Amino acid sequence: MRKRDSMKKKFIASIAGLAIVLGAILLFNFMSTNSDAASLPRDCNNNSIIYCGATTPDELKSIYKANKTGDLPAIYSHFGISASMINSVTEANLGQINKDGTVDLNGKLIATDAYSIGRENIIKPSTALVINGHTYYKHIPRNAFGVNTIKAWIFTDAHGKFLAAILTSCGNPFAATPIPTPPTPPTPPPVVPTYKCDALTASQPINRTEFNFTGSASAANGATVASYNYNFGDSTSANAVGTTANHTYVNPGTYTVTLTANISVGGKIVQTPIVPPCVATVTVAPAPAAKCIALDAAVLKIEDKSYQYTLSYEAKNGATLTSAHFDFGDQTSKDYTANELTNITHAYTTAGTYTTTATLTFSGVAQAQDQNCTATITIAPEMCSILPTVPKSSPLCTPCTVIPNETNIPASSPACVVPPVTPPVTPPQLPHTGASDIIVGTLGLGSMIAAGFYWVSSRRDLLAAMINR
Repeated sequence: MRKRDSMKKKFIASIAGLAIVLGAILLFNFMSTNSDAASLPRDCNNNSIIYCGATTPDELKSIYKANKTGDLPAIYSHFGISASMINSVTEANLGQINKDGTVDLNGKLIATDAYSIGRENIIKPSTALVINGHTYYKHIPRNAFGVNTIKAWIFTDAHGKFLAAILTSCGNPFAATPIPTPPTPPTPPPVVPTYKCDALTASQPINRTEFNFTGSASAANGATVASYNYNFGDSTSANAVGTTANHTYVNPGTYTVTLTANISVGGKIVQTPIVPPCVATVTVAPAPAAKCIALDAAVLKIEDKSYQYTLSYEAKNGATLTSAHFDFGDQTSKDYTANELTNITHAYTTAGTYTTTATLTFSGVAQAQDQNCTATITIAPEMCSILPTVPKSSPLCTPCTVIPNETNIPASSPACVVPPVTPPVTPPQLPHTGASDIIVGTLGLGSMIAAGFYWVSSRRDLLAAMINR
């Protein structure tokens, strides 16, 4: 009897266990992948983490908050599911877990090798898993699923990477291996028109003041170089369609030339400096200049009226003295090369005042003549040898001819007179004491005094002439 009761109990237990397994299998077989969240089937047995599951986001949030079983936060936390993740779940989180262990969300495979846990060890094989002092049983979909797919709430990160899942039918959590998410390609930067200066060069001077400039620039991303603007550094500028421009400077100096491009963007011209700017520096030399500084004259020999001239001048900035023309002021002139200017002499034939003019010719400049290139000299006439105060050509210099052997007395001198004729001397008579005798004697004495005066006068003129000489 006892043996029969024991066999009966074993039979009943086997039938009950089989019924539980068959019930779970039949329940999974009723789950459809096309069901709405609110109409999803439920698994109402003791193996469920949430009895009868949670088929809507609000239901899941409410059951988690109520936590009637007392272990929901610990279980879900073990699978990486936080309270904030559950509180933020929406219909967009509804995906599916497949019998082969893959996870889909929005028709896209996002994880593989999924596994879950249940409260009872009814699915074989399984592995015990202790969470916060409670034992649960780990299994895989291949052994637990009676259908190909079951709906689940899927949690991902901001990049769509799988984090965890909760079955809608029973609340059982799932872990899986995420499919690597391909990196998001960087957003290409917006296309911005660009341009730059390539070069700006200045040629050797075409002449002293004229230069040729060559500039180049490049543009990309919808920008093109329409033309060039040259600022020549002397408060003038010019536009050039090509890459070259010529400019003539007025004043000497050093100038910085800057290139600016006229850029076409979308059919509109925008004039903007190229950064970094293209610059070039040119130097305009001062104009050739020359002048005569002075012309000096010095007596070389007084006896032949010859003079020596010394010329000083200035030639700069490329000017060179090539020749000089001398007009001596006495209707004579002479040309000299630059090498002959160190020995310029001239002899005059007659006395007078003469102005000598030097006209200098320089290479690189026009003929130069300066008022300083003159020298004025005065040649005195030859003086009378017997009367130095008058010229030799003066009539006053005629020598006396009335006095024999006397050439040092001018004819105009009072000493140049005919010698007086001396009358015969009457023998002296005895003095008369009468009145008539006294008169006659007095006249004879006067003649002697006059003759003496004339002689003394002639000697005085001679002495004066000798002193002046």
